[in-house]
Amino acid sequence: MSANTNTHNLQRVLRIRDGMAVTIGMIIGAGILRTPGLIAGYLGDPWLILGLWFFGGVVVALSTLVLAEMSAALPEAGGKYVYARHAWGDTMGFVTGWSELLVSRGFSGAAKAVAIAEYVRILMGNRGNIQIIALAVCVGFFFLHTRGLKASSQFQNITTVIKVFIVVAIAAAGIAAGDFIGFQPALTEASGPTAGLLGFALAYQSISFAYYGWEDAAKMAEEVKDPGTALPKILVGGALAVMVLYLLMNVAFLAVLTPAEMAADPELIAALTISTVFGDAAGTAVTAAALIILVSSLNVNFLGLPRVAYGLAQHGLSPQIFTKG
Repeated sequence: MSANTNTHNLQRVLRIRDGMAVTIGMIIGAGILRTPGLIAGYLGDPWLILGLWFFGGVVVALSTLVLAEMSAALPEAGGKYVYARHAWGDTMGFVTGWSELLVSRGFSGAAKAVAIAEYVRILMGNRGNIQIIALAVCVGFFFLHTRGLKASSQFQNITTVIKVFIVVAIAAAGIAAGDFIGFQPALTEASGPTAGLLGFALAYQSISFAYYGWEDAAKMAEEVKDPGTALPKILVGGALAVMVLYLLMNVAFLAVLTPAEMAADPELIAALTISTVFGDAAGTAVTAAALIILVSSLNVNFLGLPRVAYGLAQHGLSPQIFTKG
């Protein structure tokens, strides 16, 4: 199909720090709050745990090098859709783009909204309807993004800074107050039948989930200033920054908890770490922190998906209303 020429042109206004906020904001979400306990249960050894988190970060960083080349060569809105269409034509572009809209990013955005609603309900004393709260969250993001890219990117920058501060604070608290019990040899034996090759496979699968979203900044390539220079820095720099934060978080968990303790309650590992250091009263603070982490991540869904729809519409693969400013 031929490109549509009667469209709203996107402006190159995003700086490197805006793109980094998107990358870091998207990757750091529910994964780092829930997967470390699962991984500790699969592996059992602290050095294997940290080594696999490091390996996962290296794999992502190398993957971003490939994506950086493609996004710099084809700085168009849409991310993976753009590369699939250029490589294999409109049919594969259509499948890739609509899969992002309706499945991978559409469903993940809905799941984040529900998770946010669950945390809000906890902070409200278990009052309120989760579905109504989740809908209100989505409506709120909709109105934020109708104000334009400047407002939504500023919101992303602010929430990402807060998110990084939260992660560093949790890591610092655990490392400073812990006695590194998780590194004591007598307490690091792997438990269960998965502490072998299957354990490595399952652990790496969980780590891949925690790093998921590293490519999202490429969806906004058409709005990045000097994309040939900026996009590699955004993608690679963001991935490496997240890897460092993830390693710090896991060191903090292991400073306070044994791998077995991490595995015993994987969904609440951050809360367990903080409550071990500061007492049970810190639970509300951890809930609020998790809420902010998810809000920042959900905002990237609202930033990225319209760019995929726009890219599809540019080539007649989605309704033309998506090209309107």
